[in-house]
Amino acid sequence: NYSIINIGSDLSVIAPNQNIYKGIFKNFEKPASYSIVKHGLLGITKYYSSLLAERRIKVNMISPGPIFNNQNKKFINRLNKIIPMSRMGKPSDIYPTLDLLIDEKNSFMTGQNILIDGGRTVI
Repeated sequence: NYSIINIGSDLSVIAPNQNIYKGIFKNFEKPASYSIVKHGLLGITKYYSSLLAERRIKVNMISPGPIFNNQNKKFINRLNKIIPMSRMGKPSDIYPTLDLLIDEKNSFMTGQNILIDGGRTVI
């Protein structure tokens, strides 16, 4: 069994909240191209999962929410307020899901987009 794992983001299923950038990043707006690419990646994940299933190739996607990487404190505080778990993710929050997806015992999951976002996309 083989696995292809695409890396999306929470913006593969929701639109960006432009308000979190205001006053922190001068005149910044998350561009439409970012959302288009992430939504497209979800579509291609589903497309290839059905196309490659006969060959026993699983195609899935993980979509992390905001991941902490020494961002501006004001920005972090804004993000934490819109994430139900009240914190940004860490890279180590993603690893268990990657382990699940590459595990050979997990041979029947394909075409899925797993959100790892502290609940951000449920509200």
